[in-house]
Amino acid sequence: NSQITGYPQELMDYEAANVKVYYEDMAEAYAMEFPDFLSSFFGLTEEDFNAEVELLCQQNLQQELYLKAIAETEGIVVDDAAYEECLANYMTIYGEGYATEEEFVAAYGEDLIRVSVMQELVLDFLTENAVVTEAAPETEAVSEAAEAETEA
Repeated sequence: NSQITGYPQELMDYEAANVKVYYEDMAEAYAMEFPDFLSSFFGLTEEDFNAEVELLCQQNLQQELYLKAIAETEGIVVDDAAYEECLANYMTIYGEGYATEEEFVAAYGEDLIRVSVMQELVLDFLTENAVVTEAAPETEAVSEAAEAETEA
């Protein structure tokens, strides 16, 4: 029942810069100028790309803000044990190319890893505590009323 009424500009700028750097690196890997890369692979101008990035950032921040709110409400914190356990798991899944956890943390940043761990803990909490209810089947009266309205 929560609603996000605005996004902190600092976080929007940070997210947008990360997305742009990612795609600029991809353009470089293809030995292409960034505008040419956007046009060739996505059919976007740089202006269109920036608009898409803003929407993407809002979606990402929306999810992050909701999960942070749940974490605060439910008292979910990333303690050292949870951090170390998830970091070891991340190394197994994403750590190819990194000789040590320190290199992995240096590449991604401890703050980003901690946010990821918090999100996992909240999603685990939600999974464990979700109450699933099935929608009531449409009744015959509702169907008849809808059919009559369609005919009218």
